[in-house]
Amino acid sequence: MDAFDELDTNWNAHMPLIDRDEGYQAYLRGLGVQDAALLAADPGAAAGRKTPRNQEYGGWIEQSDGKPFPLEGQYSYYLSQWAEQKVEGALAQGGGKSPLYLQLNIYDPHKPFTIPAGFDEREQHLRKAIALPASYRQAAARDFRPAPGDPPLLDVFRKQWGFYEPEAAVDFMVGNALAMEVADLAVDRFIQTLKRRGIYDDSLIIYTADHGEMNCHLALVDKGCYIHPETQRVPLVIKPPAGFGAGNRTVEEPVSLLDIASTVCDVAGVEPLERMDGISLVPCLKGERSRKDAS
Repeated sequence: MDAFDELDTNWNAHMPLIDRDEGYQAYLRGLGVQDAALLAADPGAAAGRKTPRNQEYGGWIEQSDGKPFPLEGQYSYYLSQWAEQKVEGALAQGGGKSPLYLQLNIYDPHKPFTIPAGFDEREQHLRKAIALPASYRQAAARDFRPAPGDPPLLDVFRKQWGFYEPEAAVDFMVGNALAMEVADLAVDRFIQTLKRRGIYDDSLIIYTADHGEMNCHLALVDKGCYIHPETQRVPLVIKPPAGFGAGNRTVEEPVSLLDIASTVCDVAGVEPLERMDGISLVPCLKGERSRKDAS
């Protein structure tokens, strides 16, 4: 927080306080866009399968005056232009030659989903393509009662973060997929900035996430406090700088989020602190050895 104090404003709460983010509010005013209002939210069902739960999962948004909410006004898209301004400012200050580090935190597809206008066709396509996981159908077949050998905690979480209605479960999965597409567009905007400024090729770019999403596997959503492949598998895509000597490679064995800091330090020529638990993935990128060998 001492080094990157601008992150503290957004990360000291459970979710970004969009209605209190002065930068975002000013951005919306500059676009002539009113605050977002949720068109529809699917509350699902809480314990007992009858009482609406207290939390909203979000969905489509519109402007508070009823007009369509543009993609350019969506919060993750705003964060991408915030990052663009950071890059432009740093390049101007350093004469375009100084090293630059920037961390862009995109909140989508975290709940609540805030899907702007323009995704109607994608929604219809996704509804045809998305199917409930087999583990959801199996849970529904036993009336969502615990399966033999299930840890008791699983049933506790299903009562709090479970989807008992198949239609609501599909709505959630579609919303989650749309939120990821919004995030992709926001990241793409930032990538195009790097290319336009001529620094993309020389940049080390790491794309990842902090956790996965149950996404209705076992009739559950959220990340949960249990070990499950859907919450443990996250994307980790690394684009090394030009001339780094690493071709296109896919590493099948598991790596760790702890490895990212050591990898960044290695590429930057900085000796990682001894207390850092991760290892550099540079040898893995170059195909010299696996993470297991490196550790």
